[in-house]
Amino acid sequence: KAQKEFDVINLKKEERIAYSKYQSNLHYEASMIFSSYGLGKHEGVKEGIEQGIEQGIEQGMEKGIEQGIEQEKIEIAKNLLDVLDVETISIKTGLSIEEIESLKKI
Repeated sequence: KAQKEFDVINLKKEERIAYSKYQSNLHYEASMIFSSYGLGKHEGVKEGIEQGIEQGIEQGMEKGIEQGIEQEKIEIAKNLLDVLDVETISIKTGLSIEEIESLKKI
C-alpha cells in the first residue's frame, strides 16, 4: 500500500488528478452498488411480508370455511338424532359413527 501511494506521489500533476478522479468514481460506484443492494433487500422483505399476509388470510379463510362446514354437519347430525339411526346420519353427513355417538352424550 505504501508503495502504491509512493507511486501516486511520483505521478505528474495531470496523472494524479486523473487517478484521483478514477478513485472517486470507484468510491461512487461502490456506494451506488451498496445502496442499491440495501434498497433491493428492503423491497424484497416488504414484498415477502405482503405475500405472507396474503397467504395467511387465504389459508385462514379456507380453514374457517372448513370449520364452518364441519360445524354444520354436527348441527345437522344433532337435529337428526331423534328421527334417524346413527348409520344413516353417518352416511348423509359424512361424520363417523363414533362422532355421532358422542353427540348423543351431549
